[in-house]
Order: sequence, then structure tokens, then C-alpha cells
Amino acid sequence: MIKLYPIFLFLVCVIGCVSYSDDDDGIRGVFPSESVTETESQTPAQVPIELEPAINNETVQQDNKDLTAPKLLESTVDSGRVDPNTDVINLRFNQKITEIDIKLVDNSDVSMGWIPSIDTIAGRRVFLTRINGRRLVSSRTYYIKGFVEGKNGNKTSIDIEFRAVDEDRENRDRTPPVILSTSVNHEARNVSINTDQFVFTFSENIDEAEVSLVRGDWQTGTDMRWTRYIDKKKVVLIKETGKSFSLRKGESYNIVLKARDASGNWTPGGNVVWLYKFTTQN
Repeated sequence: MIKLYPIFLFLVCVIGCVSYSDDDDGIRGVFPSESVTETESQTPAQVPIELEPAINNETVQQDNKDLTAPKLLESTVDSGRVDPNTDVINLRFNQKITEIDIKLVDNSDVSMGWIPSIDTIAGRRVFLTRINGRRLVSSRTYYIKGFVEGKNGNKTSIDIEFRAVDEDRENRDRTPPVILSTSVNHEARNVSINTDQFVFTFSENIDEAEVSLVRGDWQTGTDMRWTRYIDKKKVVLIKETGKSFSLRKGESYNIVLKARDASGNWTPGGNVVWLYKFTTQN
């Protein structure tokens, strides 16, 4: 008896391990079938995957928008002081300015009427120009108020305070001259009638002086017609022959004096005068 078991097993193996493919001529080819691995057979049907968010062009453009507001770099009033004769105030920014709403006002918040404008070349400068507006007045405080807008729509508030200052006037000498010595003292007695001059020496050069010699009351008495001379720091009152009256014995006299320096400082100031009263010898 012939046993067929091995042949049967071989045929089963061949049938299970190959696949066929027909071509156009009816020829069947034998190709190895795809094997299924143990790992693949255990892979779940659905695996969660994190997706990248869709790019929104509008959002990207908004994120890339320049949000930097204009920055003031320098101005005519940086020091907080400006010459009262100034007719144009200049503000320079770090970017192009497209819109402005600024004005110059006084300390009562009243507009000075100066015209605002933007530099037409680079666009980074803003001007306030006095055309028909009011002039600045020395020692007064002013303000620049409002806003400027940059090329990307960002705004910067403007609030600047400054004073109009006349530097020449501010820095000038404000000290009046001081009388250092005189040739006659107040309330002096027995002054010689042969005296022909009175000398007053000051602490600095004298630019102008008002001085007179009066017999009797200094306001209502008789002017002696003596002549005034200025010699640097000295003011001299001299009797001129043929013009001036001579001193007389036993009389009361007053020298009325005030003087100023080259800076316009008077001594004494205002409507006050120096008085030197004396009496001549008997």
C-alpha cells in the first residue's frame, strides 16, 4: 500500500504560499504573496495625529504690523528755554509722521495761533510756525500739546513745557554800583567856601549820573549850576567860573545824586536819590 501523505502536504504548502497573475497571453506567473507580520497585525486601525494649524495670512500680517509709536528725538525747546524772538519751533522724530494735531498754548491754555506742519522731504520733522500768531514773551511759560501719528498709524502724545527766556537779559549784570567814598560826608559842617569840586567814587564804571548842588531845601532850593563829569568809576561835580555859583558862608547845601552802570542798574533804584547835606563855615 502506497502512502500519499507527504505529497499532499507539499501541495497544500505550495497552494498556500503562492499567488498567480494572468498576463494578456494567458500565461500565469507565480509571485510571492505579501507577508503579514505580527507587529502589523497588532497596529490599531486609527492613530491620533497632531495637525499643524492652518496659516491665516490676515493673522500673520497683523502679527507683523509695526506697533512702535513715533519717538521725539530732539526739539528747539529741549533745554526748556527758548529765545522769545523765535518764530519756528522744530520737533524731530525717529520715523515718518503722517498726521498731526498739535498746538502752542500759553499758561492759560489759550492758543498762540502758530501753524503746525510736516516736513515734506523726509517727513520726520514737525514745525510750529508763527505767521500771524502771537509772539513769545520773555519769562512766560508755554506748552506744546496734542499728538503725532506715524506711518503705521501709531500715535504719540505731545505735552512739552518751556519758558521764553531772553538770555542777554537773564545773564546781564543786575548789581547796582556801590558808593565807596565821597569828598563830603552827609551832615558835614564847616565845609570850606573855597571848595570847587565834590568827588564820588563807585565800585564800578559809571555810565550815567544825575547830580546837582542845591542851596537850601533840596527840592525847592536854588540850583548852584555846577557841572557834572564822569571819569570811569568817579562822578565829579565841578564849579565852573562864570557859570556856577560859589559857596557862601554859613549856608546849608544838598548834593542830590543818583548813578547807573552800563547794564542799566541805578543806585539808588526807582525814584530814590542819595542826599548829602552839609553846612559851610561861618
